[in-house]
Amino acid sequence: MVKQSELFDRWKSLQMCKWAMNISEANQFKSTLSRCCNAPSFLFTTQKNTPLGTKLKYEVDTSGIYHINQEIFRMFPKVLLRAG
Repeated sequence: MVKQSELFDRWKSLQMCKWAMNISEANQFKSTLSRCCNAPSFLFTTQKNTPLGTKLKYEVDTSGIYHINQEIFRMFPKVLLRAG
């Protein structure tokens, strides 16, 4: 039979394990995400990435969907101009 104090000591040692970021793995993961998701191009709403008629999902206190009609679509920039 295992003593309760021994189990507690094992549990405590697991809670204190050290973590160090693996820079090369992190960079590889970022590269993979950028190839599959291209998230930066969807950070801002433009006519290029949000066609007329899109149902744009947004999240605040409660989730909602906003229908992009002609009036709203005209407010969007055609593309996002990047500095530098």
